[in-house]
Amino acid sequence: SPAMSIAPHEWRTYAGGAERTFFNRRETQITRSNVDQLQTLWTFPTGAIITASPAVAQINLTEGLRTVVYIQSWDGYMYAIDVSTGREIWRYQTGAQEVSFPNTGSAHIGQVKGVEAVFFGAGERFYALDATNGNELWTFDAGTGCQNIGDCTYYGERNQIESSPIVADGKIFFGMDVDESERVDDPDPNIARAGGKGGFYALN
Repeated sequence: SPAMSIAPHEWRTYAGGAERTFFNRRETQITRSNVDQLQTLWTFPTGAIITASPAVAQINLTEGLRTVVYIQSWDGYMYAIDVSTGREIWRYQTGAQEVSFPNTGSAHIGQVKGVEAVFFGAGERFYALDATNGNELWTFDAGTGCQNIGDCTYYGERNQIESSPIVADGKIFFGMDVDESERVDDPDPNIARAGGKGGFYALN
């Protein structure tokens, strides 16, 4: 979304924008003199750790315009949470794949044909979900779907999208790593093989 159209309390992408500055010049309430007075409004427990940064956007839900935080957890879910109350709006379970760093990347909130969407990667799959209800708009397998070198086990194809996506020029960009280039230390010849494919992707 263009910077000028973002509300002061929105944070639609990792680090706040394409420049990745982690700075919101529209924030005026929190200052050096009062930051130590911040208190917990609510907490939201998940089934595992969270390493992603939250994305925050104003979304038109059935009950009206709400500010929603989107965050994924290593428990395999992307969550949409009401910022005011901490109430879960929806959750979406990503595909199972045993990788070292699952569900790590932050989400990007943008649009697909006028529909507010949540973009993020988990394992080797990239997702676009409807931001209002969590319904799947589309997915893209950046790896082979574990079909070339075995199933989705810890010793199979271990591609993983750890980066946070960004949108530019009508495309969404993200990177994927292979976790290790090969596992030559294992006595099993089926495991001691080159890793899967990684790289940098641009999607329509």
